[in-house]
Amino acid sequence: MKTIKYFSTLILSAFIFSSCEKVVQVEVPEGETLLVIDAWVNNLPGKQTVRLTTTAPVFDGNRTPAANGAIVSLEDLSNGKIYSFIENNGTGDYEFTPALTDTLCVENHAYKLNVSWKGNNYYATSLVNRTTTVDTVGFDKITELGSTTAKGYLVWQFGRDLPGSVRDYYWLKAYKNGVLYNEPSFINISEDAGGGESTDGLCFIPPTAFFSVIPGDNSLQLNDVFTAEVHSLNKESYEYLLQLRTQINNSGAGLFATTPENLRTNIKPLGSAPRALGWFNMAKVSRKSFVCQDYSVESVFPFYFCP
Repeated sequence: MKTIKYFSTLILSAFIFSSCEKVVQVEVPEGETLLVIDAWVNNLPGKQTVRLTTTAPVFDGNRTPAANGAIVSLEDLSNGKIYSFIENNGTGDYEFTPALTDTLCVENHAYKLNVSWKGNNYYATSLVNRTTTVDTVGFDKITELGSTTAKGYLVWQFGRDLPGSVRDYYWLKAYKNGVLYNEPSFINISEDAGGGESTDGLCFIPPTAFFSVIPGDNSLQLNDVFTAEVHSLNKESYEYLLQLRTQINNSGAGLFATTPENLRTNIKPLGSAPRALGWFNMAKVSRKSFVCQDYSVESVFPFYFCP
C-alpha cells in the first residue's frame, strides 16, 4: 500500500507541475537603427580597415548589415595629413593601404576619424601610445595525469612593461599558424605589467603572461608557429575592452554575473546626427613569432622567466 501511495503522489505532482507550464511570447521592440563604427587602426604593414555596419534586431541571426556609401577619412592632427578610406565592393569595409612615406600611427601623434553617412557626420580622436614587446616565450607541456606524453602546449609570454611615469595599456593578441585566437576569453589586456601602477617596469605577470587555451585543437603542437602581438591602447580603449570582455563572458558567471549594460563609445555625432556606436583606437604594434618546441628538458623552461 505504501508503494501505491507514493506512486500516486508522484503522478499527482507531475500533473500539477505540467499543468502550470505556459508558453509566453515575448515581443522585443526592434529599436532604432544606429551606425556602428569599428576602427582599430595600427602601424602593421598592409591594408588598414574601418568597418561600418548598422545595428540589427536582437533575434536576427544574419550578419549585421553593412553601412554602404559612407565617406571615411583619417586625419593626422600632428601634421594635417589626411588619408581616405575607400569601401571594398559594398562590404562595409573601408580600406587604406599606407605607403612607406605615410605617417600613419606615429607614436605621440593624435588622429581624428571622420565619417559621413546618409547626411550625418561623426568623428572620434585617438592618440598613439608606445608599446612593448614579447621578447621570448616558453611552451608548457599539457599531459594526462601519470603520463609524460604531450597532448599539446600552452604558452608563457615573457615581456616587460616600459618603465616611467606614464601609465601604459596593452592588448596582447595571439595567433596559431597565422590564425588569431578570437574567442572572447582570449581578450588579453594589461595595465602596465598586469597589476597597474604597482607593476610599472616589471615583466608581465600572470594571468597576462600565461596564454591558456582549451586542450585539444586550440592548443599548440610541436612545430606550430605562435605569434605574439602587443598593441598599445589609451586608457579609454583599455576600459572599453575591459567592459566588452566582462559583458561577453557574463553568462558564465551565473548568480555572480554583473548587470548587463550598453557598451560605451567614443564616436561623437555632429549637429543633429543620431548617436552612433563603436570604437576608434590608433595602436603601435610589436610582433614576434616563435616555433613551438619542447623545453621541458631546459633549466629555464617551462616555469615563469623574466628576461
